[in-house]
Amino acid sequence: MDEKIAERLYFHNPWWVTGKVSPNLALPFKRKAFKKLSENLNLDRVLILKGPRRTGKTTIIYQLIDCLLQRGIEPFNLLYLSFDDLDLRIRLPEILRTWEKEAKKSLDNSPLLYVFLDEVQFLDNWETDVKLFYDKKYPLKFLVSGSSASLIRKTSESLAGRTIEEILLPLDFEEYSLLQGEEFGLDSLTLEKLKKAKVSFLPYEDKLFLLWEKYLEKGGFPHLVGLESADWQPILKEDIVDKVIYRDLVQLYNIKEPETLEKMFRYLAATSAGILNLSTLSSNLKISWETTLNYLTYLKQAYLVFTLPKYSHSPKETARSLEKAYVIDPAIMTIFSSANKAALWETVVARHLWQARQRSTYFWRNTTEVDIVLEEGSRLLPIEVKSSDEVDKKDLKGLFAFMKKYRCRKGIVFYGGKEEKQKNSLGEILFYPVYKLGFDLQEDFLKNV
Repeated sequence: MDEKIAERLYFHNPWWVTGKVSPNLALPFKRKAFKKLSENLNLDRVLILKGPRRTGKTTIIYQLIDCLLQRGIEPFNLLYLSFDDLDLRIRLPEILRTWEKEAKKSLDNSPLLYVFLDEVQFLDNWETDVKLFYDKKYPLKFLVSGSSASLIRKTSESLAGRTIEEILLPLDFEEYSLLQGEEFGLDSLTLEKLKKAKVSFLPYEDKLFLLWEKYLEKGGFPHLVGLESADWQPILKEDIVDKVIYRDLVQLYNIKEPETLEKMFRYLAATSAGILNLSTLSSNLKISWETTLNYLTYLKQAYLVFTLPKYSHSPKETARSLEKAYVIDPAIMTIFSSANKAALWETVVARHLWQARQRSTYFWRNTTEVDIVLEEGSRLLPIEVKSSDEVDKKDLKGLFAFMKKYRCRKGIVFYGGKEEKQKNSLGEILFYPVYKLGFDLQEDFLKNV
């Protein structure tokens, strides 16, 4: 048994022999999450990296291993375990005993051993073993990666106060621009200057809008960037439908009718940015309301779907009101059918803001509607998304109604036109070209909320 484990460990840890990570594994482009995790490697915490399949979690792990090798960490003190491998789905103490034999070291007096647990949702009792080693102060640094948010959250409850979590979603527009900008004549140096507002956006507007339109079509799954249009859609369908719905979710939640779950997912992709009525959906799918709610929860926990609650001063009204549902990436909307332009734009903006402020992002609806509402303490910021170059006052009835009801002095409109400000009796409306999303805008939101 030890020989079999050792064989798999050498297979998954080639740097034990070569002393380096292949550039085919540690790809050159580094996402924002890499920087955050690398900065936290020295903290006395278990790091958890979670998100949907094919967003680059394993790539980030390889990049971290490569970074540690460059810092002078001994190759045998970097242990990577992928639990997609059936032969490694055994208790951690047994694996670590094999590591001791191969490394010719003892955990009791070894230098710090970095242990990377990838696709950990497939390993039973992982949290028990990690907690045991952590609480006994063994010289181990754990980074845990997984595609199932629910399982990681549920099984890591015993690790409360011991973890730092990072969610890795498909590329946002800023990351996509850095990865794909060269194709549109936008090098990384120019994009960095734009982000820091060191140069004007004006000379680059046309290129940025072309990049924006490409992002809406292809989305942000890293492994699909650069593929021709005829190739990427079948690959994404296989990754999302076959591997996540029919494999991961069926296995994790013992789903008896995955075909119905697929139908629900296709419906949510086709109606992204729409109000979700679970009663109507359960009737259409011919399943119970409880099962419909469970299926929605599974899709949310796989980070394929997210929802925004309705904003209200009354928590009871928020709790009993219908939510808006979105898919996590615009490409998901386009692989099943032609997507509505307005829904595509709103989905991308909502995803960007939800990712930054999950617990304080809403929508609002009365006789009119506001696409997105950000809450910061007692302050509110209503946001509208319009997929046109010009916006008429009649298109902003919901924004004005919200500002009047909640006495907001500022509102924001993302659209296809120029940046400008308009003042009226209610306050100030800031118009942003949507391509600025993710560049200098995050700081502006912090100022304006």
